[in-house]
Amino acid sequence: MQALISGITGTALLVDGDRFSWLRAGESAEPAIANPAYVRQFVSRAMDAFAIENASVESIRTHLDAAWVASGIVSSVLIALNPDEIAETRRLACEDLDDSLDDPLAVEFAERQLLSTELPKDYALPTTHAGNSSVFCKRLFDLQPSIVATISAFNRISSSNFKHNDIDFRDNFLATAIREGLMRLMVLCHSGEQRKGQVHFRVDQMQSLKAISGYRRLTVEWLSGIGLDL
Repeated sequence: MQALISGITGTALLVDGDRFSWLRAGESAEPAIANPAYVRQFVSRAMDAFAIENASVESIRTHLDAAWVASGIVSSVLIALNPDEIAETRRLACEDLDDSLDDPLAVEFAERQLLSTELPKDYALPTTHAGNSSVFCKRLFDLQPSIVATISAFNRISSSNFKHNDIDFRDNFLATAIREGLMRLMVLCHSGEQRKGQVHFRVDQMQSLKAISGYRRLTVEWLSGIGLDL
């Protein structure tokens, strides 16, 4: 069974042969039949959707719940670091983070988004809260140079490596790399938290990425751009 999972919508679209069904995060109900209207609605709303292959319903449910928690982690981080928010709101966001960072899968999913773009220059660590949220946010700040370097390396990939120099093809590759976690791995490789071999191991498991023509050549040049030649 295959599935598309969206943390933003808190739903998963399951595909089993020619049958479509759906699950909602945080519920234990069996998958419900998805009619064509629901499929169209899911595709239009689930801009963060990523794919998993050959998965059981329970595995899909685990990934869905983690993606749902991850969407909350992202929101809480952006509130906690935003100096325009009042101190009490930032404190409450930190408390929510403390309650959400125990799930490694949810943290990984959140990092796929958080490590794909540079934080605004005026964002700052909250000074009135300690705990897991403080450690997590501090690490996010420490990774900013690697995020900038990874984005710059992608922008330097030769246009000739993208199909017909097509900007839509380039944007689709980047969006897929973010959703599937490739960009997160690139950032962590640049920072030294991951080895480049892990990128090549994981990239072959990213089905949506593998569907893109020349994905491996693009990945190799991207790695080279952050100083990690093969």
